[in-house]
Amino acid sequence: MHLAGVQEALGQAEAMANTLAQVVRAVLEDATALTALGNRISAMGWPAVALDLCARACALAPADAVARASQARQLLTLGRFGEGWDLADARWDRGDPRHDLGLPAWNGEALPEGRILVWHEQGIGDEVMFTTLLPELVAAGHRLTVLCDPRLRAALARALPQVAFHAPGDAAGPLRAQIPMGDLPRLLRRHERDFPRASRPCLVADPARRALMRARYADGRPLVGVSWKTRNAEAQQRSMPLAALAPLLGDTELRCVSLQYGDAAQLAAEAGGLPLLVDPLVDGLSSVEDALAQVAAMDLVVSIDNSTVHFAGALGVPCCVLLPFAAEWRWMARRSDMPWYASLRLLRQARGEPWDMLVARHASALAGFAKNIGKGTTGACEK
Repeated sequence: MHLAGVQEALGQAEAMANTLAQVVRAVLEDATALTALGNRISAMGWPAVALDLCARACALAPADAVARASQARQLLTLGRFGEGWDLADARWDRGDPRHDLGLPAWNGEALPEGRILVWHEQGIGDEVMFTTLLPELVAAGHRLTVLCDPRLRAALARALPQVAFHAPGDAAGPLRAQIPMGDLPRLLRRHERDFPRASRPCLVADPARRALMRARYADGRPLVGVSWKTRNAEAQQRSMPLAALAPLLGDTELRCVSLQYGDAAQLAAEAGGLPLLVDPLVDGLSSVEDALAQVAAMDLVVSIDNSTVHFAGALGVPCCVLLPFAAEWRWMARRSDMPWYASLRLLRQARGEPWDMLVARHASALAGFAKNIGKGTTGACEK
């Protein structure tokens, strides 16, 4: 596989294809090796080829959770949602926190009495993405109790006053069934047509905080919030150096504001001489409420794949997401939009393209977009 990667980097497509064919023949009856190869090929930007390998691995070892989870990711990347969600139960690792209260699993049916417990899982970005389904459940008349990350509780309560909230250790009370958030798409998003074309925000920022930040940053120019790195396990692939954003930051008709979580002094030092406002009063790691209000105060957000883009999407704030060539499953393949969030637009690296070239390629369009919006995002603070 290392040789194939070198051949890819050198543009030797035919030689690379021959190398991969030899590797596939060598592991054709080894489920573990096929899964690993499928994941590597997916990371090289060929999800359809990766799916074939992961499907072969699952056929050889149907109970292998790693193979099932890998096949699920390839299916979701390719927009084959129903098949992907049906395999997604394999996502659970032994050490993953579960909030099982011993209630029956909810499968979408109306309950004559009692409430459905919907409990959070995975990271905060995944949780925000899955909460986009909650307004639909509320509108359908289901009575929900949600166990969410405490950092999101206030924003969710503002957006969904009909929902009750549950804390770990609470008595079951009127709860009659349960479902983890990551299983909701299996019931509600089996085809792309199941995604609404225009979704209402599922988070609402604190209006007073948003107004204070907007007033503090405003100088007559459109406000563009930027974020450039993540602490995720895939940080090396997703993150970019701040200097790569220089073509956008250097537009004097925009006021660029850091939405990057972390220590403000360190971020200011990282910015160096770049024209970027770093607010010392905001740290998204210590206060999600401040982070949401700051995102809601922007006219446009430009960010790599981290929690910032999920906040923007869930608030309904226009956002352009800078993605690596082989992005993870939620961003699918070769699309400029994504069905989960109507306000997001995807800007993808070409194969082998450095981040600074991606930004340079889109800087003019991004600046024009921000200047055309130029009216703030008050809707992100309204029900």
